[in-house]
Amino acid sequence: EGFLHAVSSVTIILLLTATGILRGQGLDADPAEGAKLLEEAAYLGSAGAAADLARLCRMGLGRPASDRDALYWYRIAGAKGHTASQREAGLMLRDGRGARADNDEAARWLRAAAQGRDPQAQYELARLHQCRGWAGADPEEAARWLTEAALSGVVEAQYLSLIHISEPTRQEAI
Repeated sequence: EGFLHAVSSVTIILLLTATGILRGQGLDADPAEGAKLLEEAAYLGSAGAAADLARLCRMGLGRPASDRDALYWYRIAGAKGHTASQREAGLMLRDGRGARADNDEAARWLRAAAQGRDPQAQYELARLHQCRGWAGADPEEAARWLTEAALSGVVEAQYLSLIHISEPTRQEAI
């Protein structure tokens, strides 16, 4: 237990120092050094550090821009339950950024984030389930996640839900 507490304390110190260096708060801004400290914290198990590192990889801040590296770190953070990273990994896989497009794996990551109450992931998962070219598409799952996203305040989902609700009415009128 003492060892785990020490690792946790080191991780927090690394995160705080990295944030200060990246933002130039009390220290000279040095993105490369900040990224290096985030990587150390991520290797010590910090999901937040892995997520921050993924964003730096996408932006090319402190290291060369790389979707492949960003996806790697989003997966690391996502595996630790970081819902925003789960969503980003799913979107990258759906779009073929950082790896070959894979809707099955994208759906797994988006579902994890959606189940973690991430409204945007709920919406994106619904849209993926509406994709006619994907063998895993499921209209019932699409409707379920679209409703969840709409109830969570995603405007696009609210709009699509209204269209979906009004379609039977229009069909009956014909």
